[in-house]
Amino acid sequence: MPLGELASVWRYCDIRITVERPAGFDTGPGLGGRIRGALGARLQEAGVDCLRSRAAFELLFGDYAPPPVRPFNLHVASNFKHIHILVRLHGCVVGLSQVVRDALHGAFNLGIADSQNRGRRRYLPILEHTLDQRECIEVPDLSEAGWMWLVFRGPVTLLNERAGVLSGEGLARSLWARISSLALWQDVQLIGDDGALCERAAKLRWEDRYIRQTYWVRYSSKQAHLPIEMHGFQGSLGVAGALGELASLLAFGAIVQAGARTAFGFGAYDWFWSH
Repeated sequence: MPLGELASVWRYCDIRITVERPAGFDTGPGLGGRIRGALGARLQEAGVDCLRSRAAFELLFGDYAPPPVRPFNLHVASNFKHIHILVRLHGCVVGLSQVVRDALHGAFNLGIADSQNRGRRRYLPILEHTLDQRECIEVPDLSEAGWMWLVFRGPVTLLNERAGVLSGEGLARSLWARISSLALWQDVQLIGDDGALCERAAKLRWEDRYIRQTYWVRYSSKQAHLPIEMHGFQGSLGVAGALGELASLLAFGAIVQAGARTAFGFGAYDWFWSH
């Protein structure tokens, strides 16, 4: 199915929760991973581990050959008083949205790990929550020449990119691969010439504003709490020209997030168009 048609049948569900931010609680780039870990633990306790590819496929289809990506993405934003969490489920897993929402509530009620005091959990009171199911992605028709700007709301990590460089071609290649894999959760297959699309992206004019690499350390309970160095790009990236299908791809990416570790809050961005 071509990209434009795929967008018209793309099912997803947004679970949004706002919680109170305790004084001194770390809301750095590692918070998404800590929330993801707490959510996964609650789902396992409930016997519905639906956010890991293998477990979800076994649960839904009795199949042991899952797509290479998890059927959701996560984003966390915060201010001085509140923390806003988005968990976006895709395709077949949308039917389990209430189960995931309840597990997310349980995770906040039991507490989220505090990176400043490892081993301690902080209770985060839930202030507001919504659940919104969608049946398509609105992909704009940007046939006229202009600038399309991507504003990253969190770190984006592209595998196999040269150190310190965020390229438009690499972003396009990463998005195509991610959407292609996620499409299998929609029970469809993405069809198109990704090579030509990425080649076109490489020839266009790209401009970055305040692009920088962010570094931090996270600790994994599965790896004996050893420190793991992490990094990602932040800032804005723009591309100029008559973008055609590339504009659709970049707009699609704002829904599924870009790059690696989207399940831990990476790769979220907004886009806008200017002539």
